[in-house]
Amino acid sequence: MPKLAYCMTPRLFNNIVVLLTALLLLGGGVPSLTAKEIKRVLILYSQEKGHPAHDQTEQGIHAAFLSNSSFNVQLYTEYLDVGRFPGPNSTSAFADYLRRKYAGLEINVIIAVYPHAVDFLLAERRTLFPGAPDCRL
Repeated sequence: MPKLAYCMTPRLFNNIVVLLTALLLLGGGVPSLTAKEIKRVLILYSQEKGHPAHDQTEQGIHAAFLSNSSFNVQLYTEYLDVGRFPGPNSTSAFADYLRRKYAGLEINVIIAVYPHAVDFLLAERRTLFPGAPDCRL
């Protein structure tokens, strides 16, 4: 199995900060809850599902949220797949797909993994998941 090399780019650093902020928003000391409240987290990847780095990223995100004892966290995962479907027509169709798929479902936190997912969410933030908090720095 080939080893992957990782480097910390400013965008990757921002994604990590957003993840940590999301963890604080969801698990940051709410001891007065008697029943577990449901929190929904959408993880949006820039690349296709089979991208080699996704396994470790997804394992870390799942472990962090599922270890939360304050909330019942439901994780949803989507893949923008910009490597195979670049361009504005594809992103517009994907935005429409997400709007329809998650209509009527409150998404509490969105985690964008890799720059294209961040750019996509910034471009679509006003119409896509308007109730989700904006954690940009």
